[in-house]
Amino acid sequence: SQQYEYQDQVVNDINTYAKKYGIDILSFDFGAKPGIAPNSTTGGSTQQKSIVQVQLNDGIPYDSFLKFLKSIEENITKMQLTGIALQPNPNNPSLVQGSIIEIEVFLR
Repeated sequence: SQQYEYQDQVVNDINTYAKKYGIDILSFDFGAKPGIAPNSTTGGSTQQKSIVQVQLNDGIPYDSFLKFLKSIEENITKMQLTGIALQPNPNNPSLVQGSIIEIEVFLR
């Protein structure tokens, strides 16, 4: 369905960045149906947006995690980070675990 086409694009983009930086993704959660999310007006045009939560595997090197986040922010698909939850690995503080990122995706 065209209604969910943006989800395929988001999943493909995020998986590509994750693979590039050696990060494993456990799940994607798109929550509400596309177009249900609140609208925002920017410069006279109305853009619909949707939120996706991405759960990442444990044991991610912190520097790889930062590069992954930067690649999402610079994505041409118009994605923006809106929330990050993570904690250091107790045995190796240079690794992060329990990582969940929330991304706002602007729809066409």
